[in-house]
Amino acid sequence: MLKARHVLLVVEYYFLTAIAILLRTISLRLPKPMLDRLKLLAIKPMSEAMYLEARRLASRWTSRLGTRTFDILHVAAAIVLEADSFHTFHDRQKRLAKSVRLVCR
Repeated sequence: MLKARHVLLVVEYYFLTAIAILLRTISLRLPKPMLDRLKLLAIKPMSEAMYLEARRLASRWTSRLGTRTFDILHVAAAIVLEADSFHTFHDRQKRLAKSVRLVCR
């Protein structure tokens, strides 16, 4: 039987795979020196603290706001990383972020 932690790991794997494909596509189109100077993104695994925060957020807000896994993981990461602001185009994510008092843009 899958537990919540396993489900989150599967979701994280697919999310990171999608990001890797996107980065590979970008890297095929840009010269390497330009990519080295940009350094816009660093892919790191989610920490245990992020998973714990995601679990806390899910239990408190999912039934009220209808948030989904990616919404919760995105907001949990912002909280744990102490983000100054939160940027999203997704309504559910934005409602969740505002509910936990993140500054949304």
